[in-house]
Amino acid sequence: MKGGQRSGGLVCGLVAAAAPRGAAVERAFLGVVGNVDGVVGQGLKEVGLALLPFGAGDLVDRCLIKGHQAADSQSVKGADTVGRDSRGYDAGKKVNGRKRFIITDTTGLLVTVAVLAASWQDRDGAKTALLSAYLTTPIRHVFADQGFAGRLVDWARDTLRTTLEIVRKPADQRGFNVISRRWVVERTLAWLTTCRRVARDYERDPVISEAIIRWAAIAGMTRRLTRGGSLGDRPKSSATKQDRRSQTLS
Repeated sequence: MKGGQRSGGLVCGLVAAAAPRGAAVERAFLGVVGNVDGVVGQGLKEVGLALLPFGAGDLVDRCLIKGHQAADSQSVKGADTVGRDSRGYDAGKKVNGRKRFIITDTTGLLVTVAVLAASWQDRDGAKTALLSAYLTTPIRHVFADQGFAGRLVDWARDTLRTTLEIVRKPADQRGFNVISRRWVVERTLAWLTTCRRVARDYERDPVISEAIIRWAAIAGMTRRLTRGGSLGDRPKSSATKQDRRSQTLS
């Protein structure tokens, strides 16, 4: 065992002497996440084939060829570990921290994510996420809310040959209402924030924040996979939630 000094809240005496050094672990981690956009854009799309009650060919046709994508942003508070150089203040949401830009496919599966300071405007910060989606998927039609309107629409059309369609709220809308095309990506943001590590930004490096968000998306999809085949093939259970909870505890 190593000495009993503390390092970042960890008692080093509890770390095995054979454990790799922190620098080596970090290099390995960054090597994995360096190409994660390609994994999420391609490999996770294959995982998605098992999640929906379609045939594989039908899903690829709907999501990759004729499908669309949806973009949105989310501002989250930053912990004390988030440095000044990568955090900002979102005056609209009154949040001091970082802003996440995500793009999903038509089923709500994460395609790409970019993490920037919360002070970035949607129409400026979304360029990174749109460029990543352009490089990893063949889809060239993205839905977004009015925060992405303006010069970003022209930039996406001229630079990425991508149609950025702005879905606006009805003029007579009062209170909450589900908006067509936009609810898919908003639901994905809700899924991600159920992960405790993603509910707030704790990472010093935005690249690590992006990796943690991808891990949360992967964890959500694998949980759905472990429930078994397609929705139509799952056996119907007559057990109540209380019965299942009792079985789990026993």
